[in-house]
Amino acid sequence: GDVDVRRSASDSLAGLAFLIRNEDVAHCILPIPLKLAQQQPARPTNKKQQPKQDEQEGLTEELRITAANLLAELGGAAESQSIPTELVREVILPAVLALCKDPGFRVRRAAAQALPRVLGGTTVEDAYSKILPA
Repeated sequence: GDVDVRRSASDSLAGLAFLIRNEDVAHCILPIPLKLAQQQPARPTNKKQQPKQDEQEGLTEELRITAANLLAELGGAAESQSIPTELVREVILPAVLALCKDPGFRVRRAAAQALPRVLGGTTVEDAYSKILPA
């Protein structure tokens, strides 16, 4: 199904992070999960569109969950120096923290589950300054 396709695409994209130069990750790979993380359903204009709206909300929620999982993979790649730590600190961690505040429970759960992997790609100071204040 669609979930399997998204999972496979995420795995492939995360694998690419190990194969390309560190400096290329920010503009070649990272824009994809960041764009997915911002997906929101369109607002219905009338009551007849409500069933379609519910379906669209489910899809956009799935896309944000995929984003959280992919950001976790990319953040974890920083542990092996495949991705610069600064990129995790300045871009990936804030994106995951934003997903932790998502209205969808499943998105928040995926983002919370992504945090340990992402934090593995940062420093202890980042954990104290970015996570503990929340």
